[in-house]
Amino acid sequence: MVKTRAFWLGLFLAVGWMALSGCELAYFVAGNGAQRAAITIPRHDRVVVLVDASAAGELSISAVSSLITAVNQQLYAFRVSQRLVPAYQIIGLQRRDAMRYQEMSIGQIVRALHADVAVYLFVDRFEVQTLSTGQVTRGQAQVLVKVVDRAGRRLWPVGVRMGAPISADVPANYALTQTPGVVEHRLISQLARRIGRLFYAHAQRHQQGARTP
Repeated sequence: MVKTRAFWLGLFLAVGWMALSGCELAYFVAGNGAQRAAITIPRHDRVVVLVDASAAGELSISAVSSLITAVNQQLYAFRVSQRLVPAYQIIGLQRRDAMRYQEMSIGQIVRALHADVAVYLFVDRFEVQTLSTGQVTRGQAQVLVKVVDRAGRRLWPVGVRMGAPISADVPANYALTQTPGVVEHRLISQLARRIGRLFYAHAQRHQQGARTP
């Protein structure tokens, strides 16, 4: 009985091995690797995602809320943190006293929201390019990311003044057939995934020329 099982198991593995194409076989042998988290946030910490923007990256309140929520979803789904400050609480703090909010440091905002650490996003660029006809031609965004604790101490990245750059791009071959709202949503989704991956280990493709979504 043991020999019979071993025979069929060996046959199954051999058939599966031969069924792989050249690229798939190389990928299977090499593995898809793993990219370690750039920084690990303690599980018990309450996390707030804060968004500021330059003039070139100005976002509507709705877009800011969407970006915060999308990043929160990534952090929650991949078990980076189960304690996240919802977007409405951050927007609410800002609206209650906009002038005071602008003068608050990151650490002060973190403490005001009863959080332990901030994932701070500075939107350096967020642009949905359109023609005079209203047709979308492209979407591009760049965000600088840093992590700051409630005392205002920079936790990550060390030695980088502005923060780690994360970009998103919606090329013309897709954007031309979409509305501005769809392209904006796609940029936000890309940014959220790429920001989220800073905080958890994930597969890293080995194929030459492969793009990370």
